[in-house]
Amino acid sequence: MKGPCTPIRLLIALALIIGTGILPGCLNNGPTTSKDTQANPLNTNKYLPGSDCDTYGLRKSIMDSSGEVLAIDRYKNGRTERLYPYGTMAAPVLGFISQDGRGLDGVEHYYDAYLSPSGSKYPAESDGIVLTLQRRIQKMTEQDLARQMRRLGAKSGCLIMMDMETGEIIAMASLPSWNPALVWSQPDIPLTNWALRATVDPWILFPVLSWLDQIQEMHAGNSSASSLPPRMPTGRSPGHTKKFRWAELSPGLVLWGPWRERELETMPMPKNLIKRMWKLGIGEKTGIDLPGEQAGSLPTAPPLSWDELRYCNTTATPLQVLKAFSRLLRQAPIGPLHVCTSFENRHIDPNGHGKDGRSSIVKATKGTKAQASSSRLQQLLATTDGPSLVGVRWFSETGKTALPWDNQVVSLGFWPPRTPKISYISVLNHISKDPRKRRGTMGHTIAIAMRAWKITASRKRNDNGVKTALKDLQMGNRGKMPSLMGKSMRAAFDILRTMGVRPRLEGRGIVVAQVPRAGTRLRPGTSCKIICKERINR
Repeated sequence: MKGPCTPIRLLIALALIIGTGILPGCLNNGPTTSKDTQANPLNTNKYLPGSDCDTYGLRKSIMDSSGEVLAIDRYKNGRTERLYPYGTMAAPVLGFISQDGRGLDGVEHYYDAYLSPSGSKYPAESDGIVLTLQRRIQKMTEQDLARQMRRLGAKSGCLIMMDMETGEIIAMASLPSWNPALVWSQPDIPLTNWALRATVDPWILFPVLSWLDQIQEMHAGNSSASSLPPRMPTGRSPGHTKKFRWAELSPGLVLWGPWRERELETMPMPKNLIKRMWKLGIGEKTGIDLPGEQAGSLPTAPPLSWDELRYCNTTATPLQVLKAFSRLLRQAPIGPLHVCTSFENRHIDPNGHGKDGRSSIVKATKGTKAQASSSRLQQLLATTDGPSLVGVRWFSETGKTALPWDNQVVSLGFWPPRTPKISYISVLNHISKDPRKRRGTMGHTIAIAMRAWKITASRKRNDNGVKTALKDLQMGNRGKMPSLMGKSMRAAFDILRTMGVRPRLEGRGIVVAQVPRAGTRLRPGTSCKIICKERINR
C-alpha cells in the first residue's frame, strides 16, 4: 500500500522529472546533441537570443563575425555561469569576468557596461556583441603561432591579422593563453595579451623608411641610389621577381628582406626619423577597444648609424608596428583599430560614454608621388612565399643585462601582393634557436592571410546588401519585412535592428529562410526567425 503524497515526495518527483529532461525549454540542462560538436562543442545555439530560454538577468553573449558563439551565459542549478565554448581560443581578446559577473579583462571589461544585465543606459538594439574576429582564422593563427614558438624555442609571442582598409582585427593570437572559465581555479596562470605590450623594437621599419627617402630623391631628379629595384615585369607573379635573403644590418641585428647585405651597408639612416615615427603612431596608443594597451616610447635623439640602433631604446606594441607598416604600404592613414563591429557609429568606452567618429574605410591618398611611392614599395616587398620582412635581434654581449626586446623575432607581411588588403605581424619573444637555421618557420602565415582575405572579401560583398536594404527603408518600405535571404547573420541582424525587429536565430552562417517572409506587414513587437546554414567553400 502506497503512502500519502507528502510535499517532500512531490519535490523529489519534480527533481527527477527535471533531471531526466522531460520538461522542455530552459529547464533541460541534460546532454545536448549537435551534428558539429567540434565547431560548437556546447551546442550554444539554443542559448542564443531568440531561443525559448528566458535571457532576463543574463550577461549578453559575444559572437565572432560569422555568428559563432564565443561567450554566453547559462542558467544552471540555480545560478548563472559564463560559458566559453572554445576554451583558450581568443581568450586574451575575450578576457574574463569576476566571480560576481563583472568584466575584468578584454572585451568583457571594455564593453562591460553593455554586456552586463544591468546595462540599461543603452537601448535594447542587440542581445550581444559581434566581433571582427573570424573563428576559423583565429584557430589557424593560434596553431601557426604555437608552431613558430615551438620551432624557435620562444617563451611568448603574438600573431595579429588586420584589414588594412577598415582597421578590423581579423585574428589576434597571444601565447601562452588561458581558459577564461578556469581563471579563478588556477590563479597562477599568466594573463598577458602580448599584442598590447610595448616590448617591440620597431627597427625593422627603418630600412623601409630609408628606401622611401631614396625613392623621393629619385622623383626629385637626384637618383644616385643603387638599391632601387627595377619595375616589376607585367604578367609575372610579384613573389618571383626578386630574391629575399638574410642580411646582417649590424652586430646583433639580422634582417630578412629584398636587400643585399652590401646594399644595407651603404643605406643611410632615415631622415627626420623621430618625427616620422611619431606620425606613423610609434610611441602612442592605437585606440583599440581593448584594455591594457601600452603607449611605448620614442628616443630622445635619433641614432646616427645602424650600429646605434641597439641602444636607442625605442619601444612599441605589435599593434603599433603593424599599423605603421600598413600605413607605409598604403601611404594613407589606417582606420581606427577595433575588435567589435556592433557599434559602427557610436564607440563605447569602459565608462559607458558614447564617442562618435568610428570610421569605416579610409581610402588611400590620391596623388602622383604618394601613389608612386606606395606602388614601388608594394612591388619591393611583395612575395607569395612568406613574410616581406623578418627582423631578428640577438643579445650576445657579455657583462650586460638583456633588454625585453632582445632575442626577439618580428615578421611582417601582407596579401594580396599587388593590392594589399590584409597585413599581419608575428612577434616571438626570448627565442633560443636561430631562425636562419630553421627555414620555413614563418612561411605558413601568408597562407592564413590568403584565407583571411578570401573570407573578408566574401563578407564585404555580402554586407553590401545592408546598404541596399536600409536605402529601401528610407524610401518608404519601413512597414514591410525585407528579404534577408543569402545575407550573412551579421548583415541580417543589422537590418532587423534598424527596423526595431527582434531577431531569433537558428543555426549559423548564411540566411536560408526567414519567418515571417519578405513583404509581410510589420506590427509593433514583431520578431523575425532567421534560419542560417554554413556555406562550404570548396
